Amino acid sequence: MNRESKIGIFVICAALVIGYFILRTEDDGTGGAFWKKQQTQLVDLVMADAAGLRAGTAVRVAGVRVGEVADLRLEDGKAVAVLKVQADLVLREGAAVSLQSQGVLGERYVALDLGDGEPLANARIEAEANSASLDSVTQIVQQIGEEMLVVVRHLKESSQTPDGGNRIDNIAAKMERLTELLVQTMEENKSHVDTTMTHVAGLSTDLRASIPELVAEMTALVSDMREFAGANRSNADVSMENVASLTQKLDETMTSLKSVASKVDNGQGMIGKLINDDETAVKLDTLLDQANSSLAEVKSYLGQINRIQLDLGFYADYLEKHQATSGAFQLRISPSENKYYMVEAYSREVDHLPLRIHTSTESTYDAEGNLLSTTVIEDPEEEDRFGLGAQLAYRFGDTFLRGGLIEGSAGGALDYMFLQDRGRVSFEAWDFNRADETSPHAKLGVDYELGKGLRFRAGWDDALESSLSSLYVGMGVRWKDDDLKPLLGSLGKVF
Repeated sequence: MNRESKIGIFVICAALVIGYFILRTEDDGTGGAFWKKQQTQLVDLVMADAAGLRAGTAVRVAGVRVGEVADLRLEDGKAVAVLKVQADLVLREGAAVSLQSQGVLGERYVALDLGDGEPLANARIEAEANSASLDSVTQIVQQIGEEMLVVVRHLKESSQTPDGGNRIDNIAAKMERLTELLVQTMEENKSHVDTTMTHVAGLSTDLRASIPELVAEMTALVSDMREFAGANRSNADVSMENVASLTQKLDETMTSLKSVASKVDNGQGMIGKLINDDETAVKLDTLLDQANSSLAEVKSYLGQINRIQLDLGFYADYLEKHQATSGAFQLRISPSENKYYMVEAYSREVDHLPLRIHTSTESTYDAEGNLLSTTVIEDPEEEDRFGLGAQLAYRFGDTFLRGGLIEGSAGGALDYMFLQDRGRVSFEAWDFNRADETSPHAKLGVDYELGKGLRFRAGWDDALESSLSSLYVGMGVRWKDDDLKPLLGSLGKVF
């Protein structure tokens, strides 16, 4: 057995071993591997909004995956999700279900609480209300803006009089009028004041006779107060300091209030403009509307990102006639169910392919420019062993139409899907400019999904060229979006 055959057999054996371990460890959430499926049961989950759910979404109990969403349907205006879970799970009274997300942009999953009461007679559960979303945050922001506008309008209305004037100006005018009235009252009652002063003079005469006695009593009182002050001087000092500090703060507060009132009355600052300028209130209302629109656009953008599906695959084929191998890594990006983009990096053995001959002419001339000789040079040009490809695919019913670079050359393909997309029949054609009038490279094949991610491949390579055509067989592995998102999230935490 030659070296190429040994390499091919080694690749097939390695793929089979990888497939075995994948099937050995793969679990669809019901506790069973590919060949050892456990019994399952179906539970109807009724919810008002099933946004983010789809067939295959994980169902978890205490963070452990116990099943997946099998189907979604609409019933009496509400969404009904059919959950396929392990048959040994017992649903009891008080069982509840809520929709959760792994991180901010992580995938959604169904969190199931089995309850702690008597077993339920029927497998039907009403879902709990979803946690706070971007819509609720937007509504709260809008409500706060509306309430602020109401407060500002009330302040403006309170500062205006029924005739359109300003209440603050009216108060100042009334204070000035009150001062004038006080002065007028003092002038009108000057005679009464003189009489009062006469009485005060008489009182002073009486007091003069009583002053010695009062002085003696005051001296005794001052002596007593001095002794009291000496005994309580420390407490008095602290109290006076507190009174002084409080007085200073009151003065500062009154000064600030006076400055604020003056600015508001003159239309300065945000509140002043809101009270005195209707255009500012209109601008604030417009700004809140723009913020609401921007939040809606952010929500729409995050929803579009969440709908993008990622698939990563690898396959290896063995060409029986040429005892050669080929393989590729493929990345699919699916913005919708009916379209995907695919980027691949391929590797293949090219020893069996015909050589491409590059022909060039070399001429020799003498010193005078006369042609002496012409030599035709033929250099072999080998096929590329490694390369990149990129394709775009659209779905029409059960058929995908693909086009782009296939193994580094322009081409197209048709894929017919069957058995709920588990199987596929493909016809591909590329490399239409092959040397020596060789037919384009055509490939007819079928692949089928054996289990979660593991696929079997077989077909006929280079079917249009009898000297190059060969039967091929191989294996492939495909990781879907549900497997990639947790993996990418883990990588993000590491780096």
